[in-house]
Amino acid sequence: MSQISVKIGEHERSIPAPATVADAIKAIDRDTLKKAIAAKVNGVEMDLNRELSGNGAPISIEPIMADSRDGLEVIRHSAAHLLAAAVLDLFPGTKLGVGPALMDDPRYGFFYDVITPETLSEDDLPKIEKRMRELAKRNLPYRREDIEKAEIIDLFKERDEPLKCELVNEKVEDKASVYYIDNSPFVDFCLGPHVPHTGKLQAFKLLALSGAYWKGDADNPQMQRIYGIAFAKQDELDAWLKQREEAERRDHRRLGRELDLFSISDEYRQGLVLWHPKGGIIRGEMEKLLREELERRGYSFVYTPHIAKRELWRISGHEDNYADSMYAPTSIEDEEYRLKPMNCPLHIGIYKSNPRSYRDLPQKYSEAGTVYRAELSGALHGLMRVRGFTVDDAHLFVSPDQTQGEISD
Repeated sequence: MSQISVKIGEHERSIPAPATVADAIKAIDRDTLKKAIAAKVNGVEMDLNRELSGNGAPISIEPIMADSRDGLEVIRHSAAHLLAAAVLDLFPGTKLGVGPALMDDPRYGFFYDVITPETLSEDDLPKIEKRMRELAKRNLPYRREDIEKAEIIDLFKERDEPLKCELVNEKVEDKASVYYIDNSPFVDFCLGPHVPHTGKLQAFKLLALSGAYWKGDADNPQMQRIYGIAFAKQDELDAWLKQREEAERRDHRRLGRELDLFSISDEYRQGLVLWHPKGGIIRGEMEKLLREELERRGYSFVYTPHIAKRELWRISGHEDNYADSMYAPTSIEDEEYRLKPMNCPLHIGIYKSNPRSYRDLPQKYSEAGTVYRAELSGALHGLMRVRGFTVDDAHLFVSPDQTQGEISD
């Protein structure tokens, strides 16, 4: 019988082949296997049920524990798949987009974009979450298959999943992996890894529903994005939900309304802020403090227009690299203009307006300049993500020997 040499930490031993990652961990430490949900095999993340293959050299295995950051990402990604399985179960004919884990978003832990036969509402979230829990209790295996590109496309064509076919065509050259949740309607094009079975997912909750565009492009199909959160343990979820409840009490959007500081209204369009008199006082005090500090540091104060010739934005590179986030051009006397998304090219214009000597450096310009961004509606969030905002957009023109000092300052 052939053998496979495996190593976990300082422990190394040979085990009979064929063997899975789970078999290898179990052979060295049964208790570790109980806590592991995936593993890194020679540095590559894998499912516990993946079969090992070796060339004689010891295979290095690092178990991914549920309470680690890597483990939390596996849990959240697996929960996103569970969410999609529940939606497909409840709403046959649903088309799937993407469903990643979110590790750096303080508000959510995962989402899945879907197009359902009928538009979902917030009232549907408890129903979907209930179905997720029913699927979780059944300990349904997450199963991976590595198959050819043409076979994957045929698979999604049979399931009438055009968006998945589009992704496969874009991202796969010859072969890739798909994941199933057995005994459910779910299958996805995915790299993994995932938890061994749905029973490993216990501490999760659906949080919100919003609009989204396929690939973030307003010219693509309108989808709905279902957000959720997941943790390894229920007490972690409970603590997070309590913290979230406290944060909602202090949410700046709520305080802005209750204290009569600012408003954002559909009448004037979302993402455009109206500052009220009380909010104006707070904003004025902040600007005063900032101006005093900038004066102390030797800045000059400049002012530039809100709009400029379109050609300027071509020269600056905004047209080529940032056009999706700029407002559409407008024509004045057969010449095109655009609202500014940044102040940079205009400050350069001030610097270029006269010849400069090295003796004139540094030139330090500050402007409380209002800029405009054509953000998608699904990305807007109170004062945190808006379509028009005022930013202290300072620019420094320095000689090479002054660079380090200005960076340090």
